[in-house]
Amino acid sequence: PGVPEAPKDSRGENLPPEGRLVRPELLRWIVVDSDASSLIDINGIWVMNATIRGSIDLGDCSVAFGLSFFNCILTGVLGLEHATVERVTLYKCSLLEEFDASVIKCKGSVLVVNCKLEGRLSLFQATVGEVRIERSMLLKGMNAAEVNCDTDLRMTECQCDEVMMFANAHIGGDLFLTGSHINADAKGSPLEISGSVVGHNLLANSAGQVH
Repeated sequence: PGVPEAPKDSRGENLPPEGRLVRPELLRWIVVDSDASSLIDINGIWVMNATIRGSIDLGDCSVAFGLSFFNCILTGVLGLEHATVERVTLYKCSLLEEFDASVIKCKGSVLVVNCKLEGRLSLFQATVGEVRIERSMLLKGMNAAEVNCDTDLRMTECQCDEVMMFANAHIGGDLFLTGSHINADAKGSPLEISGSVVGHNLLANSAGQVH
């Protein structure tokens, strides 16, 4: 589904995330409680214009619907390690800690657009349908080593301050790393794609630059 319009106040302006608090325990309860999760429709959970204080612990959970965060502040870890989920969407969000989707099984897409991640984005050994990281800041880099992506993995117009790891990845479609700048000070290559298998096209125009 497309990204819905943000909620607005009486003056027609977007509500600030600080004005709405969502407890991470509530999100976990909706996911793990069978009665609660049965009430979620095919559009999944949308959290909009909110601050989520604390870590979202959904590791090892089976999520039968999509998770979407629109214009949110996440103060803790977004933990989806070893989880099964339909899709994950982050749009115009600020994540103060890690987004850990290691070994996740995602039937649809992992979509991160116009976000700022102060912690690392991990898709280590993840199995996903599609990955799209667009116009986002990844201050601690990205670990997508050994990821299995059924279709495309696209990272476009992003800024990364540490190493981007795609070693031994299996991409069924295209691997696009376009218009992104890697400001890594680490030793070795700022962009690691050794051992990767790409089914179609590999395009790394303007990617992998060290400043």
